Amino acid sequence: MKLHKELAEWWLLMSPHTEYEEEAAVYAKIIQRHHPEGEKAIEFGAGGSNPFYLKQHFG
Repeated sequence: MKLHKELAEWWLLMSPHTEYEEEAAVYAKIIQRHHPEGEKAIEFGAGGSNPFYLKQHFG
């Protein structure tokens, strides 16, 4: 746990949210294809920054 606390502040430098834009677009298309009426989605924290982009599609 201590290691996580010490390194957590560096995470955005090692994995900036801009690295996930293309991946999130793929997920958004899949969700919209299978659930076109969907307005909201929940993300259960698989890592990365997909929620940063997915929230643009889903409230």
